[in-house]
Amino acid sequence: MNNRILTSVASAVLLVGASIAMVILRRAGVIDDNPTRGVMVIIGLLLALYSNLIPKTFTAKSARALAVKRLAGWVFVLSGLGYAAVWMFAPFESAPDWSMAVVGPATLFVLASCLWARSRPSPTA
Repeated sequence: MNNRILTSVASAVLLVGASIAMVILRRAGVIDDNPTRGVMVIIGLLLALYSNLIPKTFTAKSARALAVKRLAGWVFVLSGLGYAAVWMFAPFESAPDWSMAVVGPATLFVLASCLWARSRPSPTA
């Protein structure tokens, strides 16, 4: 089986298994918190994990493309960790808004970086 497929399947199993485990623990009275919080923390960590793979997965056709991929990887790793931290520490009622305030601007920044890199004239050799 392909390594990317295996990683994706393992991530899905982790997410579903953690969701089921948290619901069971909540019903058993072991944890008092909403199971959604734990699942969202895992989603943030998976975002960071997959973002770390961005520069390593696809081949870049130019130095500019490689630079944008590295930037996207760093920005999304940091936003994924921020997303997980918000869901871990913020009050439950405001965590959805705060987590999107972390990931949304990161996405817009990466999109703007991609568009800016494409709009610049290519260097002449």
